Amino acid sequence: MHLPYPRSGLVRTCLRVLHLCGITCIASGMIVAARAACPSSMLGATAELGLAVFRDQNGQPAGIIVDMYRELGRRSACPVDVQLIPPARMMAMRDHNQIPMVAPSSAAVVNLYKGSIFVPMFVSHMDLIVHKQFAKGISAHSISDPNIRFGVMRGARYGDWADKFISSIPDAQRVVVNSVENIYRMMEAGRIQATFGNDYVYRYYLKQMAHADDFLIVHLKELPTVDVGPALLNPPLSEADLQLLITHLKGMRDDGTMEKILSQHFDPQTSRSLSLPTLHQSEVRATK
Repeated sequence: MHLPYPRSGLVRTCLRVLHLCGITCIASGMIVAARAACPSSMLGATAELGLAVFRDQNGQPAGIIVDMYRELGRRSACPVDVQLIPPARMMAMRDHNQIPMVAPSSAAVVNLYKGSIFVPMFVSHMDLIVHKQFAKGISAHSISDPNIRFGVMRGARYGDWADKFISSIPDAQRVVVNSVENIYRMMEAGRIQATFGNDYVYRYYLKQMAHADDFLIVHLKELPTVDVGPALLNPPLSEADLQLLITHLKGMRDDGTMEKILSQHFDPQTSRSLSLPTLHQSEVRATK
């Protein structure tokens, strides 16, 4: 599986009967062998995160990341088994080389795992979501109002600056829960007053709130726009697996397919604003 064709029995056979089958046989052998580098099924790990991943009316995973995984499986002929896994459990599984792909992810998260690769597919901005009544009690520097409870998803990474901000919040004011959905439920119930969220996350949950107008979206310069995409992990993926998946992911991004996926969940103008320019950049490998 790790050597695309030099040791392929089919290619050796083609070479022995080259005078009969010619170049067509060699090409056929290379194609079959290249496909052999792809696992029969790959786990595509994710978690419920607003428009990125949610459950449809039948309780099945849906959303931007799910559509991306399925298109990747179709193009690569490597079926992707999409599974919703709590972030804390996901981290433990990654530490034991049990997860080949994780999304949504970012370059910052990829650097936590040796041998991993991040492929940017679209952009997103993280913002501060805060109840209007408590807006004056929180800033980019600190939370001055002791009555503010800040919601955080267990095991999630929010980015370097945001993670430092969260770690500076007193334990009594930091509410750690197992899912983003629970954060917004608790916000609606008045048990959490603020949180950080990506645009594709808070747009989804605020739309479902009866009193969404009670909350403000605050754009902080400390929370930059970031590239979003899958993290590919080696191991368990081989180098051949990585190259196969990277090729198809870049193809999806550069031929406009990713923008079409975004347009199924956002209005056309927003979809264009979230799409990466053609040939935006190559994959990002872990630096450690």
